[in-house]
Amino acid sequence: MAESRDGRIWNRAVLNSGGPTPRPGDVALAALMRFHGLAMNGGVEHALEVLSDRELDAAIAGFEHFDMAEVASVLAALRSSASDEKELDMLQERYGALVPSDSVLTAAFRGRLAAFPDDFAPI
Repeated sequence: MAESRDGRIWNRAVLNSGGPTPRPGDVALAALMRFHGLAMNGGVEHALEVLSDRELDAAIAGFEHFDMAEVASVLAALRSSASDEKELDMLQERYGALVPSDSVLTAAFRGRLAAFPDDFAPI
């Protein structure tokens, strides 16, 4: 993302976990991007293996914060399906269909930033 205001907020979330004094939007963005990055690199099963329960809860809350409840429900289902390969494959496909590219997350972020600018710490 370019170094515009939204680009700096995005990069702060991705690279610095929201920064030194994150607001709720920063925390939510950092958590969902942590999950997304792991899922894109190694699949949702990999993300489940790497993230703690607390981090997965934060990712679920992050997707909910950005009005992506369906994605949040996929993440919640992942937790209970961790030992079922068939279910994991189905959830991986579902996640990929809901978030086929970073642009889906970028659009959700930009919409939230426009509607609730105080949800994010100043630059």
